[in-house]
Amino acid sequence: MKSLSEGKKVVVSIANPSTMRRTNEIVHFEIPNDVEIQVEDFYSPDVAVKGESYSIKNSDLDTDLRTYWTLLVDEVDSLATRSYVLSPTPKSPSSGVDNGLKTDSDVKFDFEITDDSIVSIHYTKCSQECQSLDFEFEYRYYTSYEGKGQKSGLYIFRDEGAGQTSQSYNTIVDFHIQKGDIASVMHLRGDKVDSRVVINNYADVPFATVTSDVHGIEGEHGVEVTVNFRTEKVTSDRFYTDSNGMIMEERIINQRKHYDLTDLQGFEVVSNFYPVNSAITLRDDTNQFTILNDRAQSGTSLRSGEIEILIHRRTTFDDDRGVEEPLDERNSDNSTISVQIQHQVIGATIESLHKENYNEVKRLQRAINEEPLQVFYSKVPESAPQERSSLKCPSLPNNIKLVLKVLDSQRVMARIYNMNEHFDNLTEPTSFDLSTLVNLVANLRQEGEGFSVTEWNLSLNKQVTSSSKINWSITDGKATFEGEKFETGVGNYFDLGSQEMRSFIFNFGETSPNQVVE
Repeated sequence: MKSLSEGKKVVVSIANPSTMRRTNEIVHFEIPNDVEIQVEDFYSPDVAVKGESYSIKNSDLDTDLRTYWTLLVDEVDSLATRSYVLSPTPKSPSSGVDNGLKTDSDVKFDFEITDDSIVSIHYTKCSQECQSLDFEFEYRYYTSYEGKGQKSGLYIFRDEGAGQTSQSYNTIVDFHIQKGDIASVMHLRGDKVDSRVVINNYADVPFATVTSDVHGIEGEHGVEVTVNFRTEKVTSDRFYTDSNGMIMEERIINQRKHYDLTDLQGFEVVSNFYPVNSAITLRDDTNQFTILNDRAQSGTSLRSGEIEILIHRRTTFDDDRGVEEPLDERNSDNSTISVQIQHQVIGATIESLHKENYNEVKRLQRAINEEPLQVFYSKVPESAPQERSSLKCPSLPNNIKLVLKVLDSQRVMARIYNMNEHFDNLTEPTSFDLSTLVNLVANLRQEGEGFSVTEWNLSLNKQVTSSSKINWSITDGKATFEGEKFETGVGNYFDLGSQEMRSFIFNFGETSPNQVVE
């Protein structure tokens, strides 16, 4: 963003890589401290655009002041791009860090800090009805086991406390809070972890994004750092973790489905940690409390209403699993590495999370971590902008995920996935119109090229016979189904059951449709 300091305009383009239409999402980007900016739509300057700035300090030094701009992207069509122009203006002398809360009758954002380590968030938004998000979080740690027998290391997590609770890890030394029209933002500076909490005031269901900047772990002993989220609205003796981002598996402390756990002495904590690829959830008959993570981690719920996720580790011993070195990663200057991790906190009634044939948690999981909006920067073009265009892909239902992959110059693979599952009581199949997909992919072919569609198994090494002779004709950019041997559906439509995937290959030109994918 150096161009803004030089008085030059910058174009920010927001690309939607998903077939899901996106509405009321926020994008953050850093801007120079010495300027204020005005934002307008690149193609429609008269259209109102909402944005606001906030500033944070990572230390007591004025040189560590950083300013961010929060942009509300009101809508981006599927597989389309939205562009904005940032125009810099000199910062007025009165501008600076706003440490007060702006008044807003519809949104209340309160907080508490207990024992200089536990942060409690109380958020309420009232429009047609009131929705709230109440939770607390803190950073804790286990000391790595370094005694006789199995030590904690790269592959093995084992705590020294032999079942005792973890200890507080971080002390908050400073904080800054800003309540804006678009987002409620809280920045906390700690002696070992800096964190930021952002809540989108325009989200259909309130959720908080908690970003944790965990400093490098120092000391002579190994440390296993966790972030612990708590809620008082869900009480349950079980929790759920996702299986490779798909179905949610039920977990019960000190129990396994197919065998009995015995002799847990020394492993009372670690035996209850499970892989968490994308989500971990607490649920009772009325409420649900879910944490989405941005990478594969390990998590548990050792106490009712609490979720604990392992976020950073450093060990001083090898765990004797083949690496022959401790987990002690360092930077080029020999300092221990720091990590930045992001979690989304969603706490709401189960009823409010269920939308028309999809679950809001699954949609957020897809929108934030699987197919996030992409941000690009460029100079303002000298010529007048052309009319905005896209692939003109119709938005698919929010529970349907589409993945396109170019296999070679004449073949494109399309994989369709129904994200609904039994865990959300969404078991009815979703009817899918294949012609919408054919129309999209057909736009990629050159004029005069042939076109055919075949269905394959998920490994793409065997063709599904029942759909090997699907025939389509393209007239005036519209697809018409002409085949009669598509046995799994009628005409253009077929039903996609919950958690079901299907793969299709679109052939251009003379490539054999039966060619196996290498």
